[in-house]
Amino acid sequence: MVRYTHPEMFYLFIPFILVLIWYVYQGRKLRMVLERLGTEPIKKFLLNRVKHSNIRLRSRLIILGMVFVLVASTGPQIGTKLTELNRKGIDIFILIDTSISMNAVDVKPSRIDKAKYELRRLINKLEGDRVGLIAFAGSSHLHCPLTEDYSAARLFLNMMDTGLITTQGTDLSAAIQLALKHIKEDDNKYKLIILASDGEDHQGDAIEFAEQARDLGIIIHTLGVGTSAGGPIPIYDENGNRQEFKKNNIGQIVTTTLNEYTLNEISKLTGG
Repeated sequence: MVRYTHPEMFYLFIPFILVLIWYVYQGRKLRMVLERLGTEPIKKFLLNRVKHSNIRLRSRLIILGMVFVLVASTGPQIGTKLTELNRKGIDIFILIDTSISMNAVDVKPSRIDKAKYELRRLINKLEGDRVGLIAFAGSSHLHCPLTEDYSAARLFLNMMDTGLITTQGTDLSAAIQLALKHIKEDDNKYKLIILASDGEDHQGDAIEFAEQARDLGIIIHTLGVGTSAGGPIPIYDENGNRQEFKKNNIGQIVTTTLNEYTLNEISKLTGG
C-alpha cells in the first residue's frame, strides 16, 4: 500500500502539464514554420545542422526528471505507517529500605545515601509520570503519595533516613503490600515498583506479594544496595555522631551483607 505524507503536492502537476502542453505546441509550431521555408534542399540544409535526436533525448530526460521530483515531493511511503502515540505516563512507587542495616558503609558514603543518590537521578529523568515514596523497615509508611511534583518528591526523598521508621527489622512484604494498595488499578497506565534495599527480609513473605504484583501486571525492579562482603552497622546518636557498631546478644559485631538472591527472585518473578 502506498501512502503520501504530502498529497497536496500533486497539485503541482497541473502547471507542469500546462507547461508540457505549451512545449508540445511550440514544437509543432516550429515544424510548421520549417515546412514553409521553401525548397526541399534548403530545408534539408537547415535541418541537418540541428541534431534532433539529441534535442529529443535531452527534452525527455528533463521531463522525466521533473516527474520524479514532483512525485518525490508528495512523500510516497510503501508499507509504512506513521502513528502518533500519546504517552500515557507511568505510576512509579519507590520503596526505600530505611532499616538500620542501611547505615553500613560497604558502599560509599553509606547504603542509604547511595540509594538516595541513585533514586534522585531517576526522578530527575521523569517526565509526565507520577512517583510516590514508601519508607520501610520493620513496618511501612507512605512517605509521599503519587505525584507529578518532582521537586516535592526529591524533598521527601532527601528527608528519608534510617531513623524514620521506629519499628526495626526489614519487612519487604509489607512494603510491597502497601505499594499495591496505593497504586490505582488503571488499565491505561503502566505501573512500576522500584525496591531499593540490601535484600534482608526478616518476614520472608516478599515472594507472595510479588506474585500478587505480577497478577496485577505490575513490574518490580530491584536496586540492590551493598556488597556480598558486607560490613558492620554503625550506630549514630541524635547528632549524627557514630557511637559504636551494632552487636549481637553475645557482644559480637554484626556484619550485614547484600542478599541478592531475594531481590533477583522478586524482580524475575514480575518481569523486572
